[in-house]
Amino acid sequence: MTVGNLSRLIFMCAVFFTAGMCSVTAVSGDTVVPVDSFREAADAILAGHYGEAEALFDRFIRENPVEPAGPLMKAAVIHYHSIDYDDYSRSDEYFHLLDMAESLARKKTDEDRDDVGGWYFLYSARILKAVWSVTSGNFFSGIINARAAVKGMLRIEYPSPTLERGRGEVNNAVFFDTQLTIGSYRFWKSEMTKSIRWLPFIDDQRKQGITEIEEALAKGTLVSPLSSTVLIEILMVYNVKRAIAYSESLAAQYPSCRLFRWQLGESLKRDGCYEDAVRVITGIAEEMANDPEDDGSGPLRCWWKLAVLSESLGRDDDCRRYCGEIIRIGQKKSVYERQIKRIEGARKLLEKLNSD
Repeated sequence: MTVGNLSRLIFMCAVFFTAGMCSVTAVSGDTVVPVDSFREAADAILAGHYGEAEALFDRFIRENPVEPAGPLMKAAVIHYHSIDYDDYSRSDEYFHLLDMAESLARKKTDEDRDDVGGWYFLYSARILKAVWSVTSGNFFSGIINARAAVKGMLRIEYPSPTLERGRGEVNNAVFFDTQLTIGSYRFWKSEMTKSIRWLPFIDDQRKQGITEIEEALAKGTLVSPLSSTVLIEILMVYNVKRAIAYSESLAAQYPSCRLFRWQLGESLKRDGCYEDAVRVITGIAEEMANDPEDDGSGPLRCWWKLAVLSESLGRDDDCRRYCGEIIRIGQKKSVYERQIKRIEGARKLLEKLNSD
């Protein structure tokens, strides 16, 4: 498992609830869940309109300054955007929003220890912080923080002296929702330790993790189509054929959402489906070439994926062509600064091919 996969998974575990909500206005306690704003934001994200989604949460923050949901959800939108565009330049704003969300959530839980919504947003903010740590290269700090936050989610999942089940359907739904985070963490922990599974205290919890995720997707309150990205990312490793079918179905249902197409392209690439991978990834490249928000990094990322795939399959001429596109696009200063590793990787690939 790569650092990139782990960072995406921790992130998706934390923010699955940003995309859609049920018809409730509070989750066990006084913590407000802005249903209408979430639904509008879900539509905007699925259409690739991140600015609209941010504006919705900006308005919610102004109108509800004591609620943690607003800054947390705006941070989540920023990170969805960063994944789509591979742009992490807004880190200061991102952490400021999460600090705000964590502080507000802590005030909620200090006032009411049974406020499940407050605890839920508190741990989610901490997971989102862990994500950025992993993404920026501070791997072990990110994992430690994520582990602590997942332990918090486990305390919400089951009854405890201060979080008693039986207060109605909302409480039960929140417990199901935590399983998306818990199941994902359980799967990736097992995946990362598979080389030492022969030890008596290391067991394989991948199937259990997948089952928990599927239960959350089926029964959770705070889930939506975007929540499925969590399962797809896992299936890329566990059952790539199923990942292809699942992401292809969602990409067809939500054609304006590149997140599903990025996953479909990656799944096809991993399965060695060359023509289909070229079709999907080239489509993303052509779309991003016409996206005014992208500086050229989007197409470059696509060509890099195809360069790696074609080289692995011995398609040397195709690989040379993709590497040439990468180097051409990388002449732009802003692109070079952001994509230097891929550009240098393309140069090395060309050198290798030309020396053979």
